[in-house]
Amino acid sequence: MTEPRTDAELLDALAASYGYDDPIPMIEHSLFDSVAPGICRNPGCKYTTDVEPDARTNYCEICGTQTVVSCQELMFEVYP
Repeated sequence: MTEPRTDAELLDALAASYGYDDPIPMIEHSLFDSVAPGICRNPGCKYTTDVEPDARTNYCEICGTQTVVSCQELMFEVYP
């Protein structure tokens, strides 16, 4: 069974999948756009997609669940 990933691990994985070495530049870039990188929270799922910046429960096309969250929402959990 795959262990749940922390929000920080999700941010790092999302940044890497979008070609960033660090999540901060990815988040900064998304602040001025109408879409932001998003990632599925389910353990073992690596689905990423562009979502609305305030997305918290978007649909994952791999899992079929409402578990995709934007990098900006993850940022608020990791860097309160």
